[in-house]
Amino acid sequence: MRLKIKYLLLSGITFWTMNSGAQQAEAIRIVADQAERFELTGLTQYRGRVILTQGAITIMADELDIVQSEEGSAEIRATGTPASFQQPASDSEPQIDATAQTISYREGARIVILETNAKIQRGDSVVSGPLIQYFIDEKRVQAGTADDSTTERVEVVIPSQTEVP
Repeated sequence: MRLKIKYLLLSGITFWTMNSGAQQAEAIRIVADQAERFELTGLTQYRGRVILTQGAITIMADELDIVQSEEGSAEIRATGTPASFQQPASDSEPQIDATAQTISYREGARIVILETNAKIQRGDSVVSGPLIQYFIDEKRVQAGTADDSTTERVEVVIPSQTEVP
């Protein structure tokens, strides 16, 4: 049973690598105070100081839920105060730091969703607001609100391209 659980947990987690690169071959490690698997529903819950690492990518959260469908796709939800995602810089991409109360990934749709006090910093560029969605295949970021009831606004910081001597 332990091998089956490990396979189910690992088969859907490569989503966090926003690029399809060498990171996907890296082992995934999850450390938490508690872990519980519900075979009938496909839910695995991690609670208490959760740290997920895959290669250089790190996710930290208070709680992490992974729901594995019968077809094999996964939906993952990390919650915290805040939950965080970090992907170090590579040769072609700057470091990515993301935080939000909830960070979700929908593997079938290939969307990363940051909700409540969401912020993505990529190099010196910053996008923040109540809701940020990252469409992986389109490499598109959409920021806004979940509904019209909030007065929160989106803020975007674009660094200057000119260097001052």
